[in-house]
Amino acid sequence: MALETKLDKVRVFCDGSLRYPFIDKNIASIGIVIFDKNMEVLREFGERINIGRNSVLAEYISLIKALELATYHTSEEVSCFMDCEVVVRQLKRSSKIRKNYMSTFIAEIRKRECSFSGVS
Repeated sequence: MALETKLDKVRVFCDGSLRYPFIDKNIASIGIVIFDKNMEVLREFGERINIGRNSVLAEYISLIKALELATYHTSEEVSCFMDCEVVVRQLKRSSKIRKNYMSTFIAEIRKRECSFSGVS
């Protein structure tokens, strides 16, 4: 069995969402697609998660899982793309963290970022 060659850069698109957040409070999911630098799909991942009614939490979980999956493809550069402005601002430290429990998720992301030479 041949070992997979690690790439110098990957692009990660991730999203977390709630389904009918005011009807069924326990249905959420995450979706992740990882591309090489030529935008060829390397991996697709999706799963349901049980988190209650917090859509921002679903976004954080999607990024944590995306960084975990990216380690299989590179230890160099990872470009992350998300549509959740709150998460992006909090990770860039341009917005305060209003819920203390979110600090745990940010710490996990920071820990996973150490697996790469650069994350943007």
